[in-house]
Amino acid sequence: IGTQRPLEEKMVLFWHHVFATGNGKIDNCDNMITQIDMLRDYGMGNYRDMLVELARNPAMIYWLDNNENHKAAPNENWGRELLELFTLGVGNYTEKDVFECSRAFTGWTIAAKIPRFPYGRHPWQFEFRPEDHDDTEKTFLGHKGRFNGEDIIDIVVRQPATARFIARHLYSFFVADEPHVPAWQDTPPRDPVAVNIIAIDPNITPINNAAGNANTAQADETRPNPAATANTQAAENRPRVADHSTSPMTISPGPRGVNNIAS
Repeated sequence: IGTQRPLEEKMVLFWHHVFATGNGKIDNCDNMITQIDMLRDYGMGNYRDMLVELARNPAMIYWLDNNENHKAAPNENWGRELLELFTLGVGNYTEKDVFECSRAFTGWTIAAKIPRFPYGRHPWQFEFRPEDHDDTEKTFLGHKGRFNGEDIIDIVVRQPATARFIARHLYSFFVADEPHVPAWQDTPPRDPVAVNIIAIDPNITPINNAAGNANTAQADETRPNPAATANTQAAENRPRVADHSTSPMTISPGPRGVNNIAS
């Protein structure tokens, strides 16, 4: 790779492999480039923050049809992929969780596009539409609250299954090939010890201490309605389910050039 930051660029390739999108459907090269730039900006940092940016990324929104995810008619495509391919993996959630997750992301969409003529194509922009967001109570992974998309991400990044899932991806990319993801539920890792080391390094604070991170359980039902913040930073200034700053999911240098998921 012709760069002064080869690990950073390798991580961009890694995340693009995990969050696979393609111009065949998106048909907007500018937005594909913007997504790659986002992976470069966030790929070596906090996984929770990258997932939030991914959920707001117009290319991903269009790729997984979240622009068709409405309060009155939820579309489960983004919600299912978030749980199945980006965080927990099959077997660690229910169909009810998929539906509730999808409801939490209603209203996360793409702003109306400027016509491409006469100046050419304009990039898409994220838009939060409060009138299309389901702000009622949801039950997700055993937690209840008026969850929005950021709340869902706060919960899933604290699940031990998420650390193991991403650690296995890292092992497959940097160390040795693993079976395709659909087989992971039934096929153990090639090297479970190595995957566990990547997920929870004994020299760093574990990402997922099942007892220590139980503070993710309850949402504050008195928090402001998201209708009050209908813009691209809609959820940033509102109280969240938990303070993710105390246990962020990050990528840090690890043994043999492999990165570790840490908190």
